[in-house]
Amino acid sequence: MPKRDPGLHNDITAQDRDRLVKQLFAEPTRSLTFPFGGRFVVVLLADAQTIRFSILDDDYPLSTRESMALVDRGQNGFGTLDSVVVPVDGQSTEAPVHVLEGDVREHFDKLYESLWRQVLGVADYRMRLAKGKLSADAFADAQAARARLRKRTPEQKEILNICAFEADRANFGAARAAAAPGGAPVTAVEMGGGR
Repeated sequence: MPKRDPGLHNDITAQDRDRLVKQLFAEPTRSLTFPFGGRFVVVLLADAQTIRFSILDDDYPLSTRESMALVDRGQNGFGTLDSVVVPVDGQSTEAPVHVLEGDVREHFDKLYESLWRQVLGVADYRMRLAKGKLSADAFADAQAARARLRKRTPEQKEILNICAFEADRANFGAARAAAAPGGAPVTAVEMGGGR
């Protein structure tokens, strides 16, 4: 297991999230593409209250298929994972996180937090890189930010692989998720984990 650098894990504030939302709103596509754990992710401001992190499959950029997505509906401000979208039999299936069992939900919450940390780091790097054209110090700051981003890759791969395994193993019980709104959390076995 990769060792964690505590300097890479400062708390993400509401102001950090708001800054990203403003940046996304200013983008013509309302999205940013960024690297994550050897893959690419598109963060999209779908509407004023919905952010979607789409993790693209291994074939990107040849294909823009989504292997998984994490959705935040921003009901109390952004920062809480509301649902996970995975392909099941070729169709996107969205499961609210409240139907996931504790360990599975915890893994997806960690992935969600790691995605936020990475996109904020990438936005910071791009800002520093733009300033780097004006001064050597700013360029050095950008290179240090780049090194910090790269240090995260092993940890990102690990959580991404765990979540991909959980999604594949559980299929999020498409039928169970629809049948159990507000019910008790669904376990991996109940969701088809035994297949």
